Amino acid sequence: MKYFPVSLNLRNRSVTLIGGGEIGLRRISALLACDARLRVIDPAASDEVRAKAATGELTLLDRDYRYGDLEGADMVLTATDDEEVNASVWKESRDRGIPVNVADDPDKCDFIVPAVVERGDLTVAISTNGKSPALAARLRRRISGMLGLEYGRYLNVLDGVRDRLKAANLGFERKRRAMYRLIDSDLERLVRESDDAAVERRIVDAIRKAGEDPQPRESMGKVLIVGAGPGDPELITVRGLECIRSADIVLHDRLIDKRLLDEVSPGAEVIDVGKRPGDQDRMQKIIHASMVEHARQGRIVCRLKGGDPFVFGRGGEEARALIEEDVPFEIVPGVTSATAVPAAAGIPLTHRDAAHAFMVMTGSRANNAAEEEWSGAASLIEGGGTLVVLMALAHLSTIVDRLRASGCPAATPAAVVSRGTFHDQTVRVGTLEDIRERMGGIVSPAIAVFGNVVLERTKLEELRAGIVRR
Repeated sequence: MKYFPVSLNLRNRSVTLIGGGEIGLRRISALLACDARLRVIDPAASDEVRAKAATGELTLLDRDYRYGDLEGADMVLTATDDEEVNASVWKESRDRGIPVNVADDPDKCDFIVPAVVERGDLTVAISTNGKSPALAARLRRRISGMLGLEYGRYLNVLDGVRDRLKAANLGFERKRRAMYRLIDSDLERLVRESDDAAVERRIVDAIRKAGEDPQPRESMGKVLIVGAGPGDPELITVRGLECIRSADIVLHDRLIDKRLLDEVSPGAEVIDVGKRPGDQDRMQKIIHASMVEHARQGRIVCRLKGGDPFVFGRGGEEARALIEEDVPFEIVPGVTSATAVPAAAGIPLTHRDAAHAFMVMTGSRANNAAEEEWSGAASLIEGGGTLVVLMALAHLSTIVDRLRASGCPAATPAAVVSRGTFHDQTVRVGTLEDIRERMGGIVSPAIAVFGNVVLERTKLEELRAGIVRR
């Protein structure tokens, strides 16, 4: 991070702006909104700037900038494309130790003027460190669409709740939980709908529950076993995201997208409990003990697992361990990569013309799976079904050999999808005969798909490209 993000109080502070044209006018509006004492220097200032000077909103020097004009300024900005003037302003700012922003020249900027979305006292600033103001402007438009005008009222409601929680004398931890409980509820929707009675009921209920909450580390907490989805953090469920935000501690797998951890509430603890090859069983016991220990300290524990916790995620073992220790828990399903990754690759696991059933296996047991399992998988494929194998890359040769030995023809369509649902997703398509030779550059995690539905991906791609008629 090149620039430290900060909101600066400019009330009654002296600010000098060089340039009073169109660009300068946008700066002027923002600076005056902050109650800065503004001086503009420009012999060609716009009529609007002159009108503001005439009403005393700002001071206008109707001439070119001169060295020495920055004396007494607390901040300086330029809004001119005159490189000679900009260089002189930058030099004087350096000489006087005044922070300066030179338009369209990041190397001469002590601070960046971000793109801003305002909703009352709620301010969202977007900075690209001066690299692309155009991108910042587009992101501002996107965020502006996400944050409706009700967010100003919403912030005022939360400010009032903060005062009421202080008056309730609940202690820091209970107040924190109450605020996050409200923010993660439907309060924003109720404010948007102007349902004041419902807003008040929600606030009263949150304060009441805060008073009933156990003090930290005094009584039993709860474990939330949460599926994080197939990879892309946007594919987590709404409930899963709520669990991450409400947790006191997050125990996460190695392969989850770390951007999900940005949603963890301030003060919460985050621990990577991901397993490494050869260490799975020992680490799983540590996870069981950690969940129990933290729950018994009165904490809300989010056990964050890739995909769905009950699809080759050992979630069942973790739930059993919690039951044996009499620890409350909740299972929060996730979008399993078994179905999501093929879909993201354009491979329908079932298709009216190609497949009416599918089977899911894990590649980690490829060497240990019973002959009956491989025979069943081969029979399913031969009957027109689909086989999906998770964690397939390291064991792909064994998987192919077992399917061939169980009767699948060499021409059986096959596909491997690497880093499914991510922007760098890679798909390799072939047959049982040649899929191993097509793996150059493929990385884990990867999922393999076998069956005629693989051919549907090629058809869909051709349709999309306009190669064949619909």
